[in-house]
Amino acid sequence: MSKKTKDPVCGMEVETDKAVKLKRDGLIYYFCSQHCRQKFLEKLSGKETAEPGGEGLYTCPMHPEVKQNFPGDCPKCGMPLERELLSSRDDEDGETRKLARKFWAGLALS
Repeated sequence: MSKKTKDPVCGMEVETDKAVKLKRDGLIYYFCSQHCRQKFLEKLSGKETAEPGGEGLYTCPMHPEVKQNFPGDCPKCGMPLERELLSSRDDEDGETRKLARKFWAGLALS
């Protein structure tokens, strides 16, 4: 019995043993057709040449090693990929200050 997974382009459920496959960056992607495989490759080539700081990376919450330059579903579990947050040093300092202020206010009130 073959395992089922989702096509990352159209979302169609495909059987892994009958699907069109693509191995890239140590991951195997399964597609319902050559058309979807080609669209996937076009998205990759278009996004990889984009300027840094564009849309960012998307990653799976359950499999952080899965990363791609566009939204979609995780090829391992099928969960929707989430945008990876790249925080700058300024954001970290601002967040630390906010938490410290809340801590001291709470301490003073208690």
